[in-house]
Amino acid sequence: MSIYDTLVVLDFDRTLFDTAAFHQDYLLPHIGRQFDLSTAQFPPHFTPPSEHGFFDAFQHIRTLRPEVSETTIARWAATLPPADFLLPGTATFLTHLAAQHIPHLILTVGSPQFQRFKLQLSALTATLPAHIIEDISKVQVVRAAYQNDGLFHWLMNGEEELRAKQIVLVDDRLSHLEGLPMYAQGFWLKMAAKPAERARPIPPGVQPIDSLLELLQVVE
Repeated sequence: MSIYDTLVVLDFDRTLFDTAAFHQDYLLPHIGRQFDLSTAQFPPHFTPPSEHGFFDAFQHIRTLRPEVSETTIARWAATLPPADFLLPGTATFLTHLAAQHIPHLILTVGSPQFQRFKLQLSALTATLPAHIIEDISKVQVVRAAYQNDGLFHWLMNGEEELRAKQIVLVDDRLSHLEGLPMYAQGFWLKMAAKPAERARPIPPGVQPIDSLLELLQVVE
């Protein structure tokens, strides 16, 4: 089994994906037409219940329209057209990683149904291994992947185990990088961060970057 030098673990929302534009320009118009809901019935900026939480638009539909089942929403979502809401530089970055055979995956926080829907919108992210977590932190996931042999062991798509000497974790939220062990590298995408995140102190071992393309010099 091959052992890689680096495994790149990427956040999705606001790191690879323009979540705000997706909500305003794509999701809300479709929801409004299908379920007769207005923008005013959704929380401003789709604020999650807490800084560590997440917003689930599908659950919000069910809250506002209790008569609509989860199955109905899933069937409706499957009929929506593909769309590209990847942030500038994302396609170049992912294509370069693939061309250089640098293993990479998505680690995202949210409800599985809603996150999978967003991941499937773009062909580039639809084919990437993606791990969706709800009730544990990203740092806990990284710690669990580190084994006694000094390598990170990660199941890719639940089947193939990948082994790497180091992990690079990229996120727009400093709160997702706090407590990262010294045997992993953290990179904070500060240009995508919300104002509250920018006001936080940068945790030890975390390096701020302005774009994903800066990472190419690190992982090559």
